[in-house]
Amino acid sequence: MEKSNRRRILHALIAILTALVLWVYVDNRSSAESKMTVRDIPVEFVGEDTSLADKNLMLLSGYDTTVDLRLKGPRKVLWQMDTDAIRVVVDCSSITEEGQQSLDYTVRYPDSVSRSSVSVDSASVYTITVTVGELYKKEVPVQCDVIGQVADGFFAGELQLDVETLTLRAPREDLLNVSYAKVSLTVSGATSTVVEALKYTLYDYNNVPVVNSNIRSSTKLIQAILPVRTVKEVPLAIDLVGVPTNLDGSVEYTIDPETVQIMGEAETLENVSSIVLDKVYVEDLSGYQTFNYDIIPPVGTTLVSDTTVATVSIISEGAGELTLELTDITTENVADGLRASVSDSVTLTLWGQNDLLELVTAADVMARVDLSNVTEEGTYVLPLSLTLTGYDKVTIKGDYTVTVEVTARSGEETEEGGTNSGNTANSGNNANSGNAGSTGGN
Repeated sequence: MEKSNRRRILHALIAILTALVLWVYVDNRSSAESKMTVRDIPVEFVGEDTSLADKNLMLLSGYDTTVDLRLKGPRKVLWQMDTDAIRVVVDCSSITEEGQQSLDYTVRYPDSVSRSSVSVDSASVYTITVTVGELYKKEVPVQCDVIGQVADGFFAGELQLDVETLTLRAPREDLLNVSYAKVSLTVSGATSTVVEALKYTLYDYNNVPVVNSNIRSSTKLIQAILPVRTVKEVPLAIDLVGVPTNLDGSVEYTIDPETVQIMGEAETLENVSSIVLDKVYVEDLSGYQTFNYDIIPPVGTTLVSDTTVATVSIISEGAGELTLELTDITTENVADGLRASVSDSVTLTLWGQNDLLELVTAADVMARVDLSNVTEEGTYVLPLSLTLTGYDKVTIKGDYTVTVEVTARSGEETEEGGTNSGNTANSGNNANSGNAGSTGGN
């Protein structure tokens, strides 16, 4: 047993030593100098459109040169390097005259590679030969052929090109016969806006394509945008707010025109079911009323017709208003040592079904004033909480406040469960908007 254990330990030690040896070997191999060839690296000419153009010079040949490089450096560095990020750069600022010239270049490696760790062992060329000539510029218009038709039920808008005029550079004789540039945009069966980056072709004055490698332009692609829209008919509507339950039929409205046509992207129109002109609050209604509204199409759409104003006629049929003088108002949550009394009466306005309004009395309305936030004597104007019970087809219009006098409680007065009652005296105090809730049924 003891010999067996020793044998296992020995085998484990041998395995560990073997792994260490292999690791050192691989590490040394990775750090050892190696070589790698990168082919067809395009030459970049820095300053061709700036410093060289400022001297009225341009490259006539040599601008499409490529270079093969044989690099040397640590194997690990070469293996991990992104060869597509290697650049061969020529500075054009040293060019001062026309003719054939040989220019030095600089090799630039990816940012992750230290320049001191990699070097050029050999290259296909060591200088870049270019021909420099006099710069001549010419501006030509850009035309676009739209090929095909958009899908049935859709309409093409106005074509837009991000470049309407192309600036060309070449020896003067090469540009004399160039008349315009043209791109082609295919829109067959399109149901949404078409956006494409297009290559252009130059044409002469006889509409014959011009193929000349001496002609240069800083613009390689031209973006064409053709809006594609469709039309949808949608109803106009108003949003009635505050209509009591089961009383919708008592308020009717008509809109002229009833519908309008809007144009936009199909995807946008899918989400449009109607155009809401306005919110109309029940408390603002009285009998027959007419309103005029500007028709505002949803964002991303436009009106097709010339009609931009809609007339809304609202009829409150079978519904009316009732005013009640409310004198029984309860004060709640009065602080210890204080008493509260309401010095006002309140005139309420109710809206609802006419036959039910005849039955409503002040006794059906519960009115309460909360004094939770009042801790000292004084005169306070506080909101009135109103609840109408027994009539779900009647609502209280508006918000109301009352004036509450808060005084110290005398020693003889006894507390009545922390709640005091006060009876109103003279006038109501109406606010502007909102509805108190109504509960129950009749």
